[in-house]
Amino acid sequence: MSSVSIPSDLPATHQPSPIAYPQGLPIGPAWGEENEGSEGVRVSSLMHALRRQWLPALGLGILLATIVAALLWLVIPVEYQATAVLRINRDETFGTRRYGTINDYMVYKETQANLLKSSFVVMAALRDNDISQLPMVKYDGLNRQRLRPVAWLVDEIKVDLAGGSELIRVRLKGESKDQTEKLLNAVVEAYQAEIVNKERLEKVDMLNKLRKRYRTNYEDIKRKSDEVSNLARQLGTLDDKMIAAQQQVRLQELHGAKNEFDRLSREYNSAVGELSLMQLQAQLGNEEPSEFAIEDELERDPAFYQLRAAIRQIKDELESMAAYMNPGSGPMVQLEQTLAQYQRKEAKLREELTPRVVARLKASDGLSDREKRDAQILQRQQCQNLYLQLSNAGEVYQSKLEAVKEIGGFSGELDARMGELAGLRANTQKIRADMQALEIELEQDNRVSVIQRASTPNDSNWKLKLSEVIGAWILTLAGVVAAVAFWDYLGKRVNDSEDLTRATIKVVGTLPSIQQNGYFSFLKLGRSALEKAIQVSVDGIRTALLYNREKKSRVVIITSATGSEGRSTVASQLAVSMARSGKRTLLIDGDLRSPQQHEIFGVQPRGGLSELLRGEQTADQAILPTTVEDVWLLAAGRCDQFALQGLSGDPVRELFRNLRERFDMIIIDSSPVLTSTEVLLLGQQADTALLSVRRDVSQLPKVNAASDRLTSVGIHVLGAVVNGAGVEMRRGEIGVAEVPQEEQQPALTNA
Repeated sequence: MSSVSIPSDLPATHQPSPIAYPQGLPIGPAWGEENEGSEGVRVSSLMHALRRQWLPALGLGILLATIVAALLWLVIPVEYQATAVLRINRDETFGTRRYGTINDYMVYKETQANLLKSSFVVMAALRDNDISQLPMVKYDGLNRQRLRPVAWLVDEIKVDLAGGSELIRVRLKGESKDQTEKLLNAVVEAYQAEIVNKERLEKVDMLNKLRKRYRTNYEDIKRKSDEVSNLARQLGTLDDKMIAAQQQVRLQELHGAKNEFDRLSREYNSAVGELSLMQLQAQLGNEEPSEFAIEDELERDPAFYQLRAAIRQIKDELESMAAYMNPGSGPMVQLEQTLAQYQRKEAKLREELTPRVVARLKASDGLSDREKRDAQILQRQQCQNLYLQLSNAGEVYQSKLEAVKEIGGFSGELDARMGELAGLRANTQKIRADMQALEIELEQDNRVSVIQRASTPNDSNWKLKLSEVIGAWILTLAGVVAAVAFWDYLGKRVNDSEDLTRATIKVVGTLPSIQQNGYFSFLKLGRSALEKAIQVSVDGIRTALLYNREKKSRVVIITSATGSEGRSTVASQLAVSMARSGKRTLLIDGDLRSPQQHEIFGVQPRGGLSELLRGEQTADQAILPTTVEDVWLLAAGRCDQFALQGLSGDPVRELFRNLRERFDMIIIDSSPVLTSTEVLLLGQQADTALLSVRRDVSQLPKVNAASDRLTSVGIHVLGAVVNGAGVEMRRGEIGVAEVPQEEQQPALTNA
């Protein structure tokens, strides 16, 4: 068991501390001072429970919340919504028909909306094998096969009439963008095919007749074309196809010559421009390289290129993070600092490399005057060669143009036949135009038309999904923390002295917490203030015992309801306090099964209470002096069954009669009441009992049970001592006292 060595045998008088601390400084935490009723849930106790369990509650809450959020993320699908828009014309007169009043139009519109998602239309859409085999049609979100895909699709399709407008919006949600669009388009197309297009049968029939006439004319055109070809062969003239082919070849040759002429012209102009630039540079001499040339040369340096790439990457990350983070957030500030650091490195490297780059560029351009003259001569010769090639290309182009003009010449009869053929073709084109006009009319002569095919925005419902998952995470975390705190609250642990007062248990005194990470660390009071607080608190308990009007107490037994509630601390500190007041004090370690006092005082026992009860030692042999003046220790000794039996016989009564004659005060550190019976036997030899209660550890029902058990066997219970509770001291009492170095002080434990 861990212990903290804190000196407690401080002088009875001390000088005030030179540090000006506020009057009535609280030594130890105090929580929940509001007046609350005794019934219902006490808010202060619940807050104390949260204070005790916040760390495990937070850890468990984060774990469970993360698991719940992960499961929800997997279960909640990411859905896309495809939307198609249809228009139903509202004009009373539409084409050659009349549709009645506005009420009739609204009835018609609602009827079309119901027909659009009817099972008749849905079944027509699912008759397409490609549509019926779509994964979203065959299987649900859990990959289970759909038993009734038609009923499912009827329920999933949503039709909005869009108020008093002419538009109808058809919506469908799905986990796949492409499949959702394809399925919704299939439904809209099935609606058009099965519902909308029945009134167009007559025009469709007319269109079929025109198509038949068009095919007849096409056959006539083919026959007359053959006649023109035969006549051309009889006259020794190429038929129209050969003429057309020959003309096409000549045109291609002409096109090639023209392209060659244009290419040479561009090259010649470029060469002349370069020659002029060389002459101008020769006149002006060498100049400083341009910024673009310097920048291009810097990019060739590996270190500079890597810095540029890193800067671009950081800027891209900042732009992407700006979409969902605040400008002053930690990650963005860190990236901005990194970007500034890289930019400083880039500027420094640029400053180092620029002089060398400029010198290198000047050296590459630093040709001699003779070399420049030679370059100009070569460039001038190239211009002359290009000019000759350009002239030849121009002559070839003119010859090809003349050849194309020479093609032609049909006889008069051939021209006449070709005129008839042209008339027939014109008639056929008219029929074609009528067909096209009728097709356009069929497309436009619909009261219901599709304004927009099914389309899906690129963004899905991931933002809603993320908000739901985050909300579930927060609620789960809060629920777990609240549940753990409420579970601790149900344990009815002692939070402060008021809890014992409300339970009609007298509070004799309080001891501050021996932990060094509480208010003392926060207020920078240090070790001496803690020692002084413990001394003052124990002296108050001593005073309550010595001047108790109910019963004079020379033998005091210290016990607790269960273990780890500070019995050994209270017993050892009370013994030291009694000695400090001038009392010859004997401290008996009555916890035979788990003794602690010999470790607290640093004494190596040669026997103890167990040996006295078995008659193996005398009191002079078993009782040992301690390093604290006027404090003697009777250790527990080696416990066995005979020693436990001796607690209820004459030996223990005779022992305490002798001890009362030799010592002014006897303090017994006993075992817990609810886990052993030794305390009930030793308590028969005591004048009174003190219950050690530890804040945040002791449970109020168990403290009550321990008090009742002691009272039931005739043991007088003076009250309780609360460990770890708040203690108030005046500033004059926070003094630092000198403690002799040679004295070994008792350690504080949580036993």
